[in-house]
Amino acid sequence: MKVKEISIGKNRKVGLPNYSSVDIHAGITVIIEEGDDIEEVYRDLSDEVQREIDNELKPYGISDEIGEGHKSREVQEPSQNFPHYRGKKKR
Repeated sequence: MKVKEISIGKNRKVGLPNYSSVDIHAGITVIIEEGDDIEEVYRDLSDEVQREIDNELKPYGISDEIGEGHKSREVQEPSQNFPHYRGKKKR
């Protein structure tokens, strides 16, 4: 079977303070040209989609970088990401 194009997409939903969330999607489709290494093209596209997801998550102080087969999520304190959020009020 001859592969003519490759499409890759990724969705990421992240919970935010005050019961809100953000849903991010990144995707790309390319046409395979003669002589292209399909596995290399797939890896390059996957990396590109991951970079786009990471760029979209930056304003929220969240990292979705993949390393050694594991996803890591680093979240800063909410007050750093959301200046209007000051944490729970004391009673």
